[in-house]
Formats: sequence, structure tokens, C-alpha cells
Amino acid sequence: MKITCNIIQDMLPLYVDDVLSVDSRKMVEEHLKDCEACREKRRNMEEDSLPSFAQASENEKKAEKEILLGIRRRIRRKRLAAVLICAACILGAAAAGNYLYYHREVYIPYEETGLRMEGDKLYSDRNWYGRIRGIVTPDQKTEFLVEVETCNVRREYPAEEIPANRLVMDFGAISSEGGDTETTIPTLEKVYYLPKEYVDFSFSDDPEEAEKELKELEEKSVLLWEKSADNRGETTEEGSFAVSTDPVRYYNGKTEIRTETGSWKIPVGSYADKNGYVYDASGTCIGVNETYRYVYDPDALG
Repeated sequence: MKITCNIIQDMLPLYVDDVLSVDSRKMVEEHLKDCEACREKRRNMEEDSLPSFAQASENEKKAEKEILLGIRRRIRRKRLAAVLICAACILGAAAAGNYLYYHREVYIPYEETGLRMEGDKLYSDRNWYGRIRGIVTPDQKTEFLVEVETCNVRREYPAEEIPANRLVMDFGAISSEGGDTETTIPTLEKVYYLPKEYVDFSFSDDPEEAEKELKELEEKSVLLWEKSADNRGETTEEGSFAVSTDPVRYYNGKTEIRTETGSWKIPVGSYADKNGYVYDASGTCIGVNETYRYVYDPDALG
């Protein structure tokens, strides 16, 4: 039987894919030697098959590249996360250290303060600098003292460096004696030491609520000093009030007097005279406003 071109061309795809038997492959090759048309057909088939292989190879390369890029991105994200976590830990440790050293306050019980009263005078065998602070009632008649310290205060003001029997405050004096003695408020009638749970306490602006809070604090606090009957007011030529020589260094608006040792609210109805003396509504002198001494304005204090 004669092998025609049609038969050979039907077999060419198998030939190009190299799946023919040995005998069939020889038969196709014998025909191709003498037939240009079939050879051309074979070349076209081989050229058509090459792009598919090339495309497959390119797709594989792209897939491999995407896999590698994905791995690289994951590694980069993990490294970045590790850096951010380390930075957060460092910042957190620094913030915690700053808080613990400068801001974390440790309450000092009254028994450990070294404070003691002798008459109207409050003495201390322990350094109170940076530790003692007071909370004053709205009527300026009762004060609650408390001592707290931070690590920084403990380093800056070691307790052992203070001489024994150092005067802290003289509640019977109209004004401070100067030096390192704390300034007292002339209108005070009672002074207490606060318990731990009231360290950050502040009085309510509501008078009735403030009265309830005062009673609660008085029940739970240690009474240090109470004004004696013979020291509740002196009569002077200017009237039935005690004139204070305790200078009020600054005057802020209508609600607050700042002294060298702290600040306290001016009672409602207070006023200043032409000499700068500041009086409460009852006519009791509660301080001297030196920045006000030569600027007389009775309406300035409300």
C-alpha cells in the first residue's frame, strides 16, 4: 500500500510529540525525505508547539518569583514587627521607669513622718522637703496634712540630713518666721493628718457636700492641732480682726492666693484694702497681697 501525504500528515502530530512506534517513525521519516510539503507541515507543527512550552516555562518562573516575593514580604513584615515590638518595649520601660522614679508616690504613715506637736508648733525629726502637702477646706479653717515621697524626692532630700527638732510650722503665729519653716494660713482652727485612702482627695464645690466630706475626714484623720480659745482673734486699732504680716506673693484672678509654699482658694466675699491686706467676709485678715499693695481696687476680689 502506498503511503500518501494525508496518512503522513495525520501521523505528524504524533511524530512531533515523539509518541510513534519505531517502525511508524521510520516510515514518516522515509516519506519526509522525498516530500517537501510534508516537511513544511512538520516545521509548522514544531514551531507552533514551541510557544506553548515557552509560555509554560515563563508561567512557572512567574509563579516561583511570586512565591519568593511572598516569602520575602513575610520575612520583612516579621522583622518590622520585631523592631516595633522592641521599640515599644524600650519606650514602655522608659515610661515605666520615669513614672516609678519621678511620679509614683508612696504614702508615709503619720508614725513614720517624724512629725510631732509641741503646743502650737509642729516639729519633725525627718526631712519633710518635697514630701508634705496640705488640703484646706473651702472656709480656710481646717487643713489636712499628708506626706508622700517619690524615689526622686528620697534621693534629693535624704531624711537623715535634717537636724533633729526642726520647726515645720507654727500654727499659733500670724506669720511664718521665715527660713525653711512652712507658711501657715492665719484663719486655721484645726489641723489633721490624712489617712492613706485620702491622699488625692479634694473638696467638692458644693458647700453641703463639702461639709459632709469634712466630717468624714475628721473622723478618719489624726488630729494634730486645734486653735486655743485665747488665740482665736486679736483686736487692733483697725477693727476686731488680726492683721497678718504673712505676704501673699501673687494674686490670681478671684479664687486663688499663691504663697511661697503653696496655694489656697480665697473665701467668697473676700476683699483687699488700700494697703494690700486681704480680708474674708467676716473681716478677718487672711494675708497681705504685696502685688496689690499700691493698687487699691475693692472690686477685684469679688
